[in-house]
Amino acid sequence: FAEGHARARPVAAAEAALADEIPPYRELAAALRANVLIDRGEPHHAMHLLRTALDASLARHPHPVLLVTLHAYLADGRLRLGENAQAAHHAKEALRLARGGEEVLAELAENQRRLAESYLGEGRLADAVAAVSALHDLLHERALRPVLARCLFARALHRRADDPEGALADLRASRAAAPDHTVTLELADVCRELGRLDDATELLSEATEAIPEDSPLSASLTFQQGSLALACGDLEAAEAAFAHAIDVATLHDTRGVLAASVDKAGELLLEQGRIEEAADLLRHGLLLLGAEEDVPR
Repeated sequence: FAEGHARARPVAAAEAALADEIPPYRELAAALRANVLIDRGEPHHAMHLLRTALDASLARHPHPVLLVTLHAYLADGRLRLGENAQAAHHAKEALRLARGGEEVLAELAENQRRLAESYLGEGRLADAVAAVSALHDLLHERALRPVLARCLFARALHRRADDPEGALADLRASRAAAPDHTVTLELADVCRELGRLDDATELLSEATEAIPEDSPLSASLTFQQGSLALACGDLEAAEAAFAHAIDVATLHDTRGVLAASVDKAGELLLEQGRIEEAADLLRHGLLLLGAEEDVPR
């Protein structure tokens, strides 16, 4: 649960503490080390570390908790790298192996704790050790809830084109498990596409209050507001929002949002017969995206 530079010390301590454990438990530290590498700007090294640990686990020790962990962190890492198809594959495996929601895991962990105490009270040490081992796995899986929420997000992105209702369910589950502004914006967009404009409006209102103006996500938020205004038939508000989204995306160098905003704004102008304005906008957008200006010789 540590973040940034504070994560390195407990990760090193975990690696040292697990050094003499059997391979499945020892390799749990690979996911933690991968997080440190990602924080340092080495995501490809992190993915190699996780993939190596997963291959070793599948070959020698296919431990359930380890498989959930490695697949979940591989999904998160691939998602960060924009490799959505690979992220969806690992997300599917992690979610298939996960036992359930927070309430279920909490109930199972409490039952296992009571069982371990009962065994200890009766002097049945071997049974108590086994019960504590199972309790450890349950507690570890509870700690994975944030990254499993990212798995739901990865699966939603993959399902969105062919199964928007399924994507909607995954996004809602992801948001419930670990609130995230990116997930909220994606959820609002899916709601808009499905015609659930009231839900989209509510989500974007919430995001507007939560996302600061200096955040790179503010460009995506503004674009979403324009798309919603367009869906509601408010062309004036949509045009203003797309124009603002272009400015914000340029400021934060969020090229995907910039391209989408230019495209939507240009399309809106063309539909209104404002051809010269559309041409100027598209030319300006191409320059912002790095195209070279054609200067007459």
